[in-house]
Amino acid sequence: MQGAISTVNSEVDPVTRNVRVRATFPNKEGILRPGLFVNVEVSASDQREVVIIPATAVVYAPTGTRSSFSTRRRLTRRRTATRLATRLR
Repeated sequence: MQGAISTVNSEVDPVTRNVRVRATFPNKEGILRPGLFVNVEVSASDQREVVIIPATAVVYAPTGTRSSFSTRRRLTRRRTATRLATRLR
């Protein structure tokens, strides 16, 4: 069965090492029910290198968002494209 991941929680349960994921699957036969736990294999065809920084490192200004971080012992300032991280409920 194939589906699509819509959101991934940023927290990992330290005891079970589980991550909550919300995905959409075709379910014409009604096999899948809300709240089920499943084992999945995720393949990503659109892989990109990204830098993940905490939200507190982003400066929101009228001219755009910027962040500062250190790379190889240098402070770098860059325009930042942000994507809001949300928690699953």
